[in-house]
Amino acid sequence: MIEEEINKKETPTCPDCGSLMNLKTAKNGKNAGSQFFGCSTFPKCRGIVNIDSEISGNLKPNIENIKELSQIPVAWNDRVVRKGWYSEYISIGSMPSFSSIFHREDINQIKQTLSHTFLLENSMRERTVNENAKFIGSMVMKILQRGHVPFCSRGVEDLIVKEFSLEACLTKSKNKESISNELNSNAVIADKEIIGRFSKRSNFIFDDELNVRNSDAALFDSHFEDKFFNEWLPQNISSDACHWLIPQASLDIILKSNGLEGSNLSRVDFLFSNPFDVFVIELDGDDHEERKELDQERDDALATCGIKVIRVPNEEVEKMSGPNLEIIKQRIQIALNHDQPIESNPLLLESFVASTYASKLQYGIARAIKNGWLDSEEWVIKVKGFEVFSAQAVQDIIKMINSFDDIYNTFTCPKKVSLISDESIYEISLKSIKKVKALNNIDNLDLTISIEPSKSPYHEVTGESNDDVDDIIIRPCYVPVIIAVEDLYLGQRRKTDENHNIKKTSLNNFIQDIFRKESLRDSQAKSVNNLLKNIDTVILLPTGAGKSFIYQIAGLLMPGITLVIDPIVALMEDQVEGLFQYGIDRISAISSSQKNRHQDIKRTKNGEFQFIFVSPERLQMPDFRDALRGLAQTSIINLAVIDEAHCVSEWGHDFRPAYLNVSRNIKNIGKDREGISPPITALTGTASRSVLRDVLSDLEIDQSNSNSIIRPDNFDRKELNFYVIKSDSPAYSDTSLSGALKVLPEKFGIPASEFFQMNGGNTFSGVVFVPYVGKGPHVNYGVKKTQELVESSTLSACTMYSGSDPNDHIDWESQKRKNIKDFKYNKIPLLVATKAYGMGIDKPNIRFTVHYGIPSSLEMFYQEAGRAGRDRRDALCGIIYSEYSESKNDSLLDPSISLDELRGLYQVKTPLAERDDVNRQLFFHLGSFEGIQAEVDYVSNILEKIDTLDRDHHAEIRFNNSTDQRSKEKALHRLTKIGVIKDYEVDYSNRTFTIQITIFDLPRCKDNLLNYVSLSTPGRVKTFSDKLKKIDSSNSKDNARMLCGLLIDFTYDIVERARRSALRETVLLARNSSNDGEIRSRILDYLQEGVGASQIEELVLREDVRLDDWKLKINLALSPVDASELRGLAMRFIESYPDHPGLLLTRAITELLCSSSNETISSQSLYSAIQSSKSKYDVDDMQWESILDWLDELPDQIRKKIIPVITLTFYKAIRNKIISNELLEIRFKETISRIKDPYIELISNIFDTSLALDQLEIKTNIIQNVLSDNKLKELME
Repeated sequence: MIEEEINKKETPTCPDCGSLMNLKTAKNGKNAGSQFFGCSTFPKCRGIVNIDSEISGNLKPNIENIKELSQIPVAWNDRVVRKGWYSEYISIGSMPSFSSIFHREDINQIKQTLSHTFLLENSMRERTVNENAKFIGSMVMKILQRGHVPFCSRGVEDLIVKEFSLEACLTKSKNKESISNELNSNAVIADKEIIGRFSKRSNFIFDDELNVRNSDAALFDSHFEDKFFNEWLPQNISSDACHWLIPQASLDIILKSNGLEGSNLSRVDFLFSNPFDVFVIELDGDDHEERKELDQERDDALATCGIKVIRVPNEEVEKMSGPNLEIIKQRIQIALNHDQPIESNPLLLESFVASTYASKLQYGIARAIKNGWLDSEEWVIKVKGFEVFSAQAVQDIIKMINSFDDIYNTFTCPKKVSLISDESIYEISLKSIKKVKALNNIDNLDLTISIEPSKSPYHEVTGESNDDVDDIIIRPCYVPVIIAVEDLYLGQRRKTDENHNIKKTSLNNFIQDIFRKESLRDSQAKSVNNLLKNIDTVILLPTGAGKSFIYQIAGLLMPGITLVIDPIVALMEDQVEGLFQYGIDRISAISSSQKNRHQDIKRTKNGEFQFIFVSPERLQMPDFRDALRGLAQTSIINLAVIDEAHCVSEWGHDFRPAYLNVSRNIKNIGKDREGISPPITALTGTASRSVLRDVLSDLEIDQSNSNSIIRPDNFDRKELNFYVIKSDSPAYSDTSLSGALKVLPEKFGIPASEFFQMNGGNTFSGVVFVPYVGKGPHVNYGVKKTQELVESSTLSACTMYSGSDPNDHIDWESQKRKNIKDFKYNKIPLLVATKAYGMGIDKPNIRFTVHYGIPSSLEMFYQEAGRAGRDRRDALCGIIYSEYSESKNDSLLDPSISLDELRGLYQVKTPLAERDDVNRQLFFHLGSFEGIQAEVDYVSNILEKIDTLDRDHHAEIRFNNSTDQRSKEKALHRLTKIGVIKDYEVDYSNRTFTIQITIFDLPRCKDNLLNYVSLSTPGRVKTFSDKLKKIDSSNSKDNARMLCGLLIDFTYDIVERARRSALRETVLLARNSSNDGEIRSRILDYLQEGVGASQIEELVLREDVRLDDWKLKINLALSPVDASELRGLAMRFIESYPDHPGLLLTRAITELLCSSSNETISSQSLYSAIQSSKSKYDVDDMQWESILDWLDELPDQIRKKIIPVITLTFYKAIRNKIISNELLEIRFKETISRIKDPYIELISNIFDTSLALDQLEIKTNIIQNVLSDNKLKELME
């Protein structure tokens, strides 16, 4: 019947490759539920043909026609109690690395078919308690079960390639650091054929022990069930059909797997569960009519899960025939007779078998270690049913054990393993595998494992009463759910001894097995060592240095679950996809857009995940906090990772208030059963001193530990090549971008006709970064308009990525996910993106980036440009820079002007043609600093809603929308910083903050604030302390308000200037650098700290600023090369200490000494140094006199370079009354008078004349005010 239905439809051939097609059903998207013909070679070919109708009736034999069950893993069990055995349904399997395409496609049928395993363990054998052996066994099991089908161990894969002669089917990865194999384009392997190969069963013999009735563990509840299973099935189909029938299967487990509730007791008579078809069989007796309504509810519930129920009256079973039995017969026959002409390479199919059973064997050995069955220096193991690859599987696992022994200083690894297989005997050590003829101790078996690939859970088990009974039996099985793996860990938090350096080879064993990388880089190995020692660590490595691998490998090698805090959902999803490609899928990214969010939060308590990705805001939500507390009862958080850690600091460009509480939340709600908090790891690509300082402080990382910060030896990425294209007018910038794109093929030496075409992993992918979303197709520099420009310039497809919707999409969140996947997997070669793509998202074959407009800092440019060349191949990184007026931009970026002055200058209307890169960046800069009074008002609003500050209590504060929430949370951040608020939670659904208020203590709050200032700018402690002394109201709220006002004022003065300074340095790079060498030199001078960094830091951190110390430092850098390096250091430090007089003086002088200097920048820096030294740092005039004396000591050539700028700047300071000490003025004039230079004399004469005129005007005004004779007044006017 079914065959006739299918044959009525003409099966087409694939329009793309000519292969036969298979009937399929769409699972997702707008066509979900509709049928189509898909190419049988999928995923190699993705050709499809639409059809108009589907097969009708109850007969749907293909697994594609079954509705996909929700992705909620569950524990599967049957009701059978087997004498002498513990039975368990587990998930354990693997694939070779060249199967990563199936991980990317996330084909659940393959995962379930390969991983579903039925394990029997000898319950009569004694288990011993050896804590170290138990721990190491558990850790090996964790590695093996990191995903449903992760990569098999490397040695097994190498042997698979050799034994099956697969070299012609494979190529090595083009990634220089990878050792993985990839399928050639001519190598065919279809998912259905893999499933079919694993679905072979034979010679079913029912275990008589299970054929009981009238007991709680009975498989059959009635005579009819017994007859159906033991008579009708073998006689009408075959006994092998019994392999796929599950008597008394749990209905509740099936429903739970789909997110539905059951009764915890419901079962179905039979579940036919085969990778090619799943359905339920119910045998109905006389009571069916009475239960008809209830039965219909059960059938409907199963239908929701995509499982059809076939009901068979008992009369048909008694007669052994009938129409419903005939339907069952035909469905089972089609499912079992799935054999098709094999188009895949048969040896490739066998490689999957070898891989997955090697992992099952290794799992069995790990269980034996955990049970205490392998506790000697020499093991004797017997393995039945798995011949060729057993020895290599054993060697790989002892290498794993040996590496764990090195990490945790345990002694579990044997010196030798004697392995007895069905046909051979091997002696195995860490270094060799030898086949031997005989063993002396063959009768002293430590472990016997039987691998039975053709048997199923209900197949008979023999020999339970024999002395040589198997210890572990491993069989395949298939159930219609994802089997959960709970990573329970009830032991103590383990760590490597701090004085022990883990061998790099030990770590490399794991990096090769798990990620197929040859070796960790030195900085990665050092970082992993730190984490395994539980040292709180900041890892500061450039983009592309492999920071993610550090926490991923460390997290896998530590007992428990790794918690990762990411700033954006896209970054979480990218990390998840990256792990998926290695078969690591026991992970969850919990976000508001996640379908099973609430279930995953519940599953967190059970320890089902190895990695959990959340936003910092999630740590403030009550339900997730409760889940983490529950996790402490079943496992531990082994590591808390803060990705993109610069977001922790208010000094960073991407600061979010929720990050302030990250450390506190982790340390409080992430505690284990013994009250110990997990170690914290902070990852960032680049970080200024101020950001790094804030990260260390806010995360409470021990700064005295020299190992707490991991830095690279060198920030230089030689594979990146830089250039700048300058445009004098913003109106011509689109032409500049178009031209830059059109010359790329020539620069790479690739024909233009091929350069922008898709070519898999060899595609020349590129990213164009734009400064903002710019909604709509007509906004210059916006995402949409730039996308159209890129497409017209390259004649190639280009997609878009940004935080908010650039062009009125119906569902931008879904669309941008699709866009980024199309780009990542080389379906579209080009991407236009905002900075949202610059944060951590990984794609190895980006060959070029173009910044269409400068970013806000050199750090941001280097991080975003670093998206390119991650495979260590050459890449181009360009900037299209437009500047209308240098002098105007210099005045806007002058560090000596205040924020209000900047706002006043900026608000002068700028014509559209003059809105250049600086103008655009300042628009966003000013928008991020609303104003001191506005922020103080936010604090006042919060304080008004709090009943009192004079006792400990909780309060709730509501917010209206996202804008109101951000404003209120910023105020809560300020109040938390000074110590008024201890903690707060956020309930986004009810739009409520629940805040924990601690009794107000003015001295304590003052100390908190002074400590923050001392940490940030020690030189300002004295002046700030004087301001704090003035706060002493009798009203606690007034005191809190004034303290927050001081904090906000300080933040604006320092942080705002720091960001403006960072923008200025980016402008100078774009303005003054023309080639790769100059750009690279400027970036590295800025990023790399060099040998003088510690000396500069020591000077900056002094509470008393002594300019003589800075003078001595400058004296050592009078050559252009040395001055350039010191200038870079000053630039870098100024981003953290933007008004420090010593740094600004150094910046001013070294700028003039460099071969490419800018007198305006030098003058602005010196003026700002004089200004801040007088108003903020309590530097007396004598120190500036000393600087003037120093000028006399400099060589003539140096003095002539710097005196003109110093003269102009000092005169400006005198005129603006910043320098008001007459003695200092006299000393200054004496100094410059000794320099016989006509230009200096001219400057002096001009300023003297100007000052004389100013004095004359003052005296005239005085005379006018004192004269009483109106006529004389008129004469003087």
